[in-house]
Order: sequence, then C-alpha cells, then structure tokens
Amino acid sequence: MGLSGKDALKLFSRHAFNEDSPPDDYGTLSKGIVYTTNGLPLALQAIGSSLFYKKNKEIWKEWLEKLKKTPHKDVLAKLRISYDALEWYEQQIFLDIACFFIGENKTNPMYMWKDCMFYPVGAIEVLINKCMIKELDDNSLWMHDQFRDLGRKIAKEEGTRLWDKDDIIHKLKSTETKGSVEALRMKPRGSSKDPIIVTSEQIKRFPDIRFLSLCEVNCQGDFTSCLSKLKWISLENKYSIPPGPAAAHRQRLEATNSWHLENVVVLNLSGVDITEDVFQSLIKEARKLKVLTLCYNTLIHGKPTFPRNSSLEKLTISNFLSLKEIDRSIGKLTKLTDLSFELCVEIEKLPEQIGELQELQHLSLRSCDSLRELPDSVLKLTSLMKLDVWGTRITRLPDSIDRLSSLSSINASFTSIEKLPSTMSKLLCLQTLHLNNCNQIQELPELPRSLTTLRLTSTSLVTVPNLSYLTNLVELTLSDGSESVAESDIIQTCDLQWIGSLSRLSKLQFCFSNVCVSTMELGSLSQLKELILHGLDVPAFKRLPSSELMVLELYDTRGKQIRLPPSEKETATVASSSRKSENSKVSRQIEIIFMEGHKSSGGSVHLREEPGCNELQAPELIDHWRGDFHFPSSINTLRKLVLWGCPGVEDIQFVPTLLLILSVGGCTSLKRLGGLSNLKYLTELTLNRCWNLQVVEGIDELKFLHQLTIDRCGTVERILDPSSSKIPDKCSISIKRSGKLPDCGRTHNSWGSYKKILNGTEIERADSETETMHTETEGFYITVRGNFIFRFDKSETETGDAPVHLSAIVTVPDMNSIIERADSETESESESETETEERVRLLSIHRSSLFLLLYLLSISALLKFPIYWESPYAVCVFTIYNERAFLKRNF
Repeated sequence: MGLSGKDALKLFSRHAFNEDSPPDDYGTLSKGIVYTTNGLPLALQAIGSSLFYKKNKEIWKEWLEKLKKTPHKDVLAKLRISYDALEWYEQQIFLDIACFFIGENKTNPMYMWKDCMFYPVGAIEVLINKCMIKELDDNSLWMHDQFRDLGRKIAKEEGTRLWDKDDIIHKLKSTETKGSVEALRMKPRGSSKDPIIVTSEQIKRFPDIRFLSLCEVNCQGDFTSCLSKLKWISLENKYSIPPGPAAAHRQRLEATNSWHLENVVVLNLSGVDITEDVFQSLIKEARKLKVLTLCYNTLIHGKPTFPRNSSLEKLTISNFLSLKEIDRSIGKLTKLTDLSFELCVEIEKLPEQIGELQELQHLSLRSCDSLRELPDSVLKLTSLMKLDVWGTRITRLPDSIDRLSSLSSINASFTSIEKLPSTMSKLLCLQTLHLNNCNQIQELPELPRSLTTLRLTSTSLVTVPNLSYLTNLVELTLSDGSESVAESDIIQTCDLQWIGSLSRLSKLQFCFSNVCVSTMELGSLSQLKELILHGLDVPAFKRLPSSELMVLELYDTRGKQIRLPPSEKETATVASSSRKSENSKVSRQIEIIFMEGHKSSGGSVHLREEPGCNELQAPELIDHWRGDFHFPSSINTLRKLVLWGCPGVEDIQFVPTLLLILSVGGCTSLKRLGGLSNLKYLTELTLNRCWNLQVVEGIDELKFLHQLTIDRCGTVERILDPSSSKIPDKCSISIKRSGKLPDCGRTHNSWGSYKKILNGTEIERADSETETMHTETEGFYITVRGNFIFRFDKSETETGDAPVHLSAIVTVPDMNSIIERADSETESESESETETEERVRLLSIHRSSLFLLLYLLSISALLKFPIYWESPYAVCVFTIYNERAFLKRNF
C-alpha cells in the first residue's frame, strides 16, 4: 500500500535532496516520479537515493521516462531501474547477498568479493546509500524482501546462482554444461534423509563456479581437474553424530590433492573429519587461503602444526573434542587478525607464542572449559580489540590488562573470575563488558568511562555499585542473581537516583530481591526503550521514562506509592492493591487508561482513598504494588508489558493502546482482566498462575493474536466463544489446568483445532489415563515433554522438603498429551519455581544426546546418588529439587 501524495513526496525528497520538500525547479520532476512509483516507500527510498546529488535534469528525465514505461503496479520492475543503474561488480555483490548472504556476517564474503575484483568496500557503500541493503550493528547484511525477490528473479533468469534444492538436484542430474552458474548453495534437507552423493563428474559441468556450499552431501571422485575458479568452498555435515554405526555417514576428507584449492580464499569444513596430515597439507596447498573454519573433528588428537608465511587471516577451530594442546607454531601465522578456539574442552593452556600474533584483533576461547589462565604473552597483543573467554575456568584477567590499549570488548561471562584488575579504568577504548554469571565477583573497581554496554550478574555482590560516572552507557544490566536462585546476599537500603544521570540508556535491567530503594530517578532517561525491574523494593519513583519506552517488564517489584507528573494528552493509571490492615483499606485495582486531550492540574498522584483510609497513614511496604502510574503521552510507544508477581492485584482494565505482547503471571488475587478488545493489535497473550482469575473480557476480539497461553488459572470461566471469536484459526493455543477451559491435549494446538474441543467434537483421553496413573503410583509421577517421558521419584525428607530423582527417560513417538501430577493442592500461592535450591548447575541438554542419558539412568544403583555426566553438550546432576524448573529450562 502506497503513501499519500504529500507523505510520498516528503519521503522521496528526504532521500533525493535531504530536505522535506524538493527545490522549486525540481518540483514537477519529483512529483512525476512519486506518481509513477504509486507511493511505494521502498521504491521512493531507492530511486530518491539513486538521484541524490544528481543535478543534471536530463538524468532525472531519463529516470522518469523509464518509470513511466513500467506497469503501474509492478513493484519489482520499478526497483529494477535502481539495479540497472549499478556498476557490473556492484550488481554481482547485490545478487550474491540476495541469494546467499541475507542475515549473515559480511566478513567472509568480503574476502571472496575482494579476490574476485568486485571492489566490495565501495560497492557495499553504494548499495547502502541507494537503500538496497543495510549493514546492521553486528556486521550482518540485511535486505528488504522485495529487493531479495528482485535479486533472485534476476539470478534465476540469468541462471547464475542456484539456491533451491530441487533446482540444484535437477541441474546435477543433467548432463549439460552449466557455464553460466557462478554460485551454488545446498542447505540441509532434514535429519531423516541420507546425504546426497555428488560426484566430480557432476561438478565438472560447472566450470565457472566460484562459490560452492554443500550441506549433508558426500563428495566422491577426483576434483583436481575442475573448480579452478573456486574462491569459496564449504562442506557441512551433521555435527552431533557420536562414534558408532551412525558415524558412517560422516564425510572424511582423505587427501587434499583431490580438490583444487589453489585459488580458494574461504574454506569451511564442518562435520568433515580430517587427519593431522591432511590439515597441514591443506594449509600448505591453499596458498591464497584467508579464512579457515574446522568444526566437529574426531580424528585430530595431537597438536597440528602451522606453516610459516601463510596468508591465513581468520582461523576458527571449534568442537575438536580431542585437541589437548595448541602447538607453538601458531605464532608463525603472523597475518592472523581473528583466532577462535571454541568448545575445545581438553585445552588447558595457551602457548606463550600466542603473543607473536601482532595483527590479532579478535581472540575467542569460548567454552574451552578446561582453560584456567591466560599466558602473560597475551599482553603483547596490542592490536587486540575483542577478547572472549566465556565459559572458561579462568579466575582472573591479567593485572596489566591496560597494556591492551585497543580493547573494545571483553566477554568474561560464566567464568570464575573473583576480582577485576584495578587497571580496567585505563582501557580507554573499552565499550562492551559482559560479566553474566560471574558469581565470585563481590564488587566492581572503577571502570572506563568509555563503556556503552555493561552486564553484570553475580550472586556474591555485597552492594549495589554506583555507576553514575559511566555517562556513555547505552545498555546496563545489574543483578545479584536472585531472579534464578531466589536469594541474595545484599540487604540494604540504597539511593538509585544516580541512574538518572545515565541519560543515554536505551536498555536498563535491574534485579535485586532484598534491596530497598529509597528513590529511583527514571524520568530523565528520554532514550530508554526497554525497562526490566525484578524484585526491587521501590517505595517511590519520581518519574517513569516516557518518550521512547517500548518494553516494560516488572517482576515482583514492590512499592506503596509512585509519584509521576500528569501528562497533557494522555494518562495511564495503574492502581494496585494491598492487603487489608487494621487501620486502612487500599483500592485493589490496576487500570491502564489512555485518554485523548486529558489535562490535569495536579502535581503528584497519591494512593486512592477509600472510607477509613488516611493518606498520611499509608500501610507499611508489602510484597505487591499499590499506587497510581501516570505515563506521559508517548506511552503509545509501549509494545510489550509484563506484570509478574503482584499477588494483591484484583483487577486489570485496558483501554485503547498499541500493545503487541502482554504477559501476566503470579497475580494470585487477580479476578478480572478487562478491556482486551481495546488491544486491537495484540499478538501474544500469556496468563499464568493467576489462581483466582475468573473473567477475561474481550479476548475473542483479538483478530491479530498468534499465540495464546493460559496455564494454571484454576477458576477461570469459559472465556472463549468459538461461534463468534475473531481469533485467527492458525493462532497457537496452549491451555492447561485452567478452570472451565478444557486442556488442549497437546503442548500447542491451533485455534481452529481447539474450537472443536470447545464444541465437544473432540474428547481428551489423557485426563482419565492421568487419573488412573496417579492413583496407582503414589511414589512417583510422570511428565511428558515433546517425545520424551520423564519419571520423577519423590522422597520426603525430615525437613519436609521433597527432592525428586529423575529415574527414567523413555521416548514415545507422536506423544500428544502431557501427563502430570493431579494433586493441585500442593501448589499454593506462595510457591516459587526457584524457592528451593537446585543441586546442579544445568547448562543445556541437546535432545539429540538424550539416548546417552538412558544408558546412565538404566543403572538403578547409581540413581541413589547424584550422577555427574560430562560431555560437550551438558554438565548435569540428576538429583533435582525443582523439577518444573528443570523441564522448563531444558525441554
């Protein structure tokens, strides 16, 4: 749908003249171009950018003439004019991005384009200036769907690039020579199919191919007589196949002389086994090689050596499960700018020769969980900009880390670092510091004022740090870890007014469960887009951020009063409840109201009074909200609202707003949720553990809803009417243990299917089966997640706690129901999934590795004790104090 004439002309003028309107002498031409584009924003941006700074009116007239010759509603034809105006090499890069590199980091393609003489630096700049692509903050490439469609249409017409599996298979079977094909990528087809066999005879029919990427393909034959123009080769196979019969499908590269590697600049072998001899031969023969990626190798057990005078600039070695040591010859790769050893779990130390890599800019040792320290020679890496030691066992960073004067990013999350070096403040280029789950850190030293992103989570924090001097911060996360462990070592009253000095903040996340905040200044954070507060005891906000806020998430956030200045155009009022006291009563209601043209003369808003309530005798602070929120008019920017853990709230009422995501949970006194019909564009709605919720008004009016979850709302009425509901049939529905609403019978169902259940045309069999199981087996219960059944044995302790033991896992194909404990009386309002201590730090479990657990769990004698099982995929103990958290986090 196109823009109106006035808006379309304004958009075009901004791109063509950097003004809101065209100069007088270009007015007629501009209006003509706007008219021929039918007001389509993408076409206006692309064409306007292409004509920027072109003052020759004849050029403008030519563009207008071309546009007039294209069909009025043919969007791609109009965009094609911008493509045709590109240089040939710019077109090649545009087509490569459209077919292969949307959403991917540009680093590796740049090496290929440079070797192909496509002049990528200038070409990328041209494409960005013409609004044909964008480069995102993480260096990934983005392209609008319509430009993508244009690029793929051109590539298909010219026959230069292949990306569709069926097209590729058809071309491989054909005996004709495909001289026009320059690039080919075959993506995975699914785990159930055997790899496709591609022979050298088939590949010879693509004599001019420069980009070849094959996934789940076995290559057979001698490729030395072909692929002479190849610049990029990528062979990827299934990564997670362990040793055994299934490993026969893994491809093994026996010798590099069967491939023509002389002109290759990018080589990726993932899930392809090679020996140490082949590895060394590969680097030696590929003289122009710039990028080498080797992943999931099972054959290299020693320490491969590296040759001198290599052209290699980027080396990634990942998931080498048997690699125990890095050879000192790594120091010979003097042109390296990017070095990654990731998930090499046997590496315990780095060689001192690592300090000889004077050009190195990025060093990643991510998930090398046997690595305990960095060598002192690391301090010689004066060009180093990014250091990633996530998931290692290092306990400290170098004391003289300030010698790494170029450092801009440090990621030391999930390490055992106890204290940061005092010289950190001298890292004047440091912008990003990640310290998530660094649970030994007690306090922070002075940090560099250049920081723009800081993330710190530590269960050992003894105080909330004052970071008022970090005025360049854009993202700040501070947490004592209590959101996951439900306890904190910090018990204090603090003044967080200093947050107001961080005026550039875009994202703020605070989690402190026992901290009483005397005041918290947020109103000056005019650029704040995301605010997440967890567990803070906040008696008063002076103001809430207003102008840009899009995400507001409040978890167990408590306060008896929130003072805010009234808005001039709209007001949002959020009044909450409190428990009854002997001397007063407090209104138990939350209202979110937006009223056009509202003006108020009041300066601050206090608690509403009811008969018998004295404003001066406000009740003491308790574990839920009470007070009024007045949001400025820009609250209309809010797109996501999460309200979790407000046990006193009894009523929530909405009036019109543009909210997209709403999540309400742990509001155990909530009885009514109204006005949902005013949330016309809501796409996701979650109601969880609202035990007393009965009425949800307007839910059937949500015609854009695509995900609805209602769980453990035990008294809810039959709030859905299948006969009149406007909810789309494809909307995903998950309803469990919620009053008069029947269970879905599956983890997720569609609204179209659930309507049949509501109409009584489908009968759930799981209920009776579950009831029988629980009556016959009091000592354990069963839970199903996906295609796996878990049996948990329950054992009472002297203290009354009830740890559970995971005693069996059984796979069941096509399991359609979830069987869980029927005794709902054990779930009380005070229950918390993180209340009791878990005996294990559980990182992650891949479903593909669950069959290994079956073997361990079959040894019943071991089940009486914690079982430690280590692999690249998990570290876990199967004595669990919170089975719900275990399942929720991992399955």
